[in-house]
Amino acid sequence: MTRNHWVIFIDNTSDKRHIIKNLLSDTTVQGFEDIQGLQGALFSKLALEEFIDQEERHGAKPLTTDTIQSLKTMSSGEQKKALLKHTLQSNPDYLILDNPFDNLDTDSQEELKQRLQHIATSTFIIQIISRKADLLPFINTFAKLDNKILRFYDEASSSMSFESGLPFQSDVPPPLQQLDFKGPVLVELRNINVSYLERPILKSIDWTIQKMIFGNSKVKMAVEKLQFFL
Repeated sequence: MTRNHWVIFIDNTSDKRHIIKNLLSDTTVQGFEDIQGLQGALFSKLALEEFIDQEERHGAKPLTTDTIQSLKTMSSGEQKKALLKHTLQSNPDYLILDNPFDNLDTDSQEELKQRLQHIATSTFIIQIISRKADLLPFINTFAKLDNKILRFYDEASSSMSFESGLPFQSDVPPPLQQLDFKGPVLVELRNINVSYLERPILKSIDWTIQKMIFGNSKVKMAVEKLQFFL
């Protein structure tokens, strides 16, 4: 008998936290009767954030017991490897994957896909994603989450139909305040650095945005120069 593995496609209207909470509780979720009464685990950025908070507040290191490096200083790939290892130690009957490939490079994505392919032979997989490109090849049950409502479909392409209502057809509202710029430069940045969780992301950015006047007298902005020194 073929084991069921699910995907739940989400968009900006989806209440992801609500469905995750229900799937991990004793609440019966229609379409997921196969996992009723079983033990589940969450592989998610949400779970990682909780472990990072525990580490910073209380010094607890359940994910990094074999290293002195703190969880928040690890790369995204290293964090997810540590989380997956810790999650699987509890031998869950089903695993909820919340956008598992976000912030991973191509090699790390491929490595994780192969690992999940093996895990799926003995564990139910519920994948929550917003991009069809992230769909795992063994998924065989498809749903879309509209706010808190799950809708099931026969194929992935149907559940990926996110269009709702008519496209925007009104005029763009006028600005609250009209600004007159003198000279050709609208914005100029010099030697800008960006960091996230004490890790440098961008270093020494020079960025100039100039205004360009066309024959119809409309002003458009164009990026003249964007240099990254990483």
